Amino acid sequence: MYRIVYVIESIAITGGLERVIIDKLNALSNADYDVILLTTSQGTHPFAYPLNTCVRHIDLATPFHHCYRYSILRRSWNLYKMHCLFRQRLVSQLASLKPDVIVCVQPSSLYNLVRKVVKKRIPIVVESHISYCGHNFEKESIMKRLNTNRINRQLCKADTIVSLTHGDAKEWGRFTQKVVVIPNIVHLNNTGRLSTLTAKKAIYPCRLEWQKGLFELLDVWAMVQKRFPDWQLDIYGEGSLHDELSSIIVRRQLNIVLHPAEADIFSRYLDSSMLLLTSVYEPFGLIMPEAMSCGLPVVAFDCLYGPSEIITDGEDGFLVKDRDIEAFAQRVCQLIENVELRQQMGKKAVQNAQRYSADNIMPKWHELFESLMKQSNKQ
Repeated sequence: MYRIVYVIESIAITGGLERVIIDKLNALSNADYDVILLTTSQGTHPFAYPLNTCVRHIDLATPFHHCYRYSILRRSWNLYKMHCLFRQRLVSQLASLKPDVIVCVQPSSLYNLVRKVVKKRIPIVVESHISYCGHNFEKESIMKRLNTNRINRQLCKADTIVSLTHGDAKEWGRFTQKVVVIPNIVHLNNTGRLSTLTAKKAIYPCRLEWQKGLFELLDVWAMVQKRFPDWQLDIYGEGSLHDELSSIIVRRQLNIVLHPAEADIFSRYLDSSMLLLTSVYEPFGLIMPEAMSCGLPVVAFDCLYGPSEIITDGEDGFLVKDRDIEAFAQRVCQLIENVELRQQMGKKAVQNAQRYSADNIMPKWHELFESLMKQSNKQ
């Protein structure tokens, strides 16, 4: 039985990454791996999603984020002390656990710390849940971008980088050949029901942040609303743009409703007729196969990198030239006015979403771990 240690800051927030990690840990433990979850700062926070009781959890009680409440000098000193404490506790735990593989989930600082601690030949895997070039889209200073590039180069020293898409893997591949593509496990619809695709509603669950392209979405819906004023767009989520978006929706009299994040999002998918995705970039895009498994066709901008690897254009949805707002609105209108097309695409969407089930994704992880074990034993 292989012993796999996962290192992550915490799994306290209900989000896509947290759900993926929990689902993966549960699946590995069900496949007879000895799985240990090593967190740096879980503390007394409950897990965001149910974790199998056979997955052991150890918290190192090293909350790095607490250091950032102080001024720069005190912050630097506290970070130094926290790094020392982390190193001491990690060395002790790894010496006791004797893992066969260590998996680090970004942020990359965890990988760098673990790599410095591991003296024996234990394979270290880095899961890339953020596109290699994703920071290029963010509104960051040149210095911060250069620092991110430096950190990414450090990550390339891992034994394996697991990328979610072939497009992102190609970016990593410019600096390392030790990249494999394993898409996310997706929590698919298990209700036994599918959307009837008759509700005059479109849906977009997302964080209300710049990356999700929400201002472009408002422009899209303004065009759609002129032709189909009886249709509604439901946006589920929370974030820093909530108040600004709400103000624009009211001012432009858009038939858009902002809802809080919904725990039971599948019930909302089942009450909708299509999913819209306007992200500026998308490392994967869990909501696409989630919605597809409910029978929803998807309209998405062909941004880097997730949509083009999940959607088959014209089969289970539409890929639209990135940032072409008019073309996006036309595709939405095409689905609205053609019920048969919605139903046809919805059927294919259900089939294609199954690519991301645990049964189809976890064998790729088993193969990776087997390969790493063989390489480790030869050395």
